[in-house]
Amino acid sequence: MLQKLVVGLTSLLSLCALPSIANAQSTTSQTPGGSAINRTWRVGAKIQTSNVPISNMVVTFPVPTDWPEQQVNVYEENIPKEATKADFRDSDGIRQMYAKFPRIDKGTAVEINVILDIRVFAIPYPDRTDHLVIPDRPPREVRLSLSPSPLIESRKRNIKNKAKELVEETDVPWERARKFYDFVTSEIAMEDNKVIGAEKTLKEKKGSPEDRSNLFIALCRANKIPARMVWADEAEYAEFYLQDESGNGRWYPAVLAGKKEFGQMTDPRVIIQKGDNIKIPEKSQRQRFVVEFVTGNVRGGRQPRVRFLRDVLPARDR
Repeated sequence: MLQKLVVGLTSLLSLCALPSIANAQSTTSQTPGGSAINRTWRVGAKIQTSNVPISNMVVTFPVPTDWPEQQVNVYEENIPKEATKADFRDSDGIRQMYAKFPRIDKGTAVEINVILDIRVFAIPYPDRTDHLVIPDRPPREVRLSLSPSPLIESRKRNIKNKAKELVEETDVPWERARKFYDFVTSEIAMEDNKVIGAEKTLKEKKGSPEDRSNLFIALCRANKIPARMVWADEAEYAEFYLQDESGNGRWYPAVLAGKKEFGQMTDPRVIIQKGDNIKIPEKSQRQRFVVEFVTGNVRGGRQPRVRFLRDVLPARDR
């Protein structure tokens, strides 16, 4: 009997991996500076077939890519001979490795991986903030961060009402974002529990570390400030987007759990993905986070073993 193999990570790196071409979302004047971290990562997948082969196997996994504060160099690509296609695929600012395997014989182990040199810079607090404005006509990739997305229900009435209430005394965009940040960090209790989304977090006045970011992003979007999630190594945080008088835009970090920071990042981490409203060909709905997965056909026998890789390797000489 022909069985369909579908294996994927259903939870984030509690946070676990991603995006090196010129990034489609680099609509920013930000330049690297300050302290930096250097990491060597291996991302990929290992598949061990059992007593039956796999046919029409597809493997994808996210790959960290360049951002204004992150530089990624692909040091090595290890593609097994069984793959008839293996290449990077970019979508909505994230990067994946996408590989096809027509057939993997029984009792065979294959591994596909990419080794990356990654350098991530700290983000200094801006010299000025009084000149920053909410963009009237943001670029398309920024507009994605104005709409509701999974667990960030920015058009719900209670979110919109709270956003309006919090900023009724200021017209300064930076101060509006700051008020949302201060509200979430001071009024929303943090619990290590299941992610429940922005709307429920506001209603219950408590949520997971991830939900703090969800709520901050939702409040920003409800006030027409573009905002998005950043998925990083063992962490996640938010970013919001403002422009200067010349129309130059920049994303500013807002860390709402752990070492809390607003407008700066003194403790940089490897960035896996940015965004929470991502479209990929295999899914009909937009994704909050693009996970690794393996699909294929297995005729009888035992299912293969699949292990996804996201390893920190010993630092190399640069």
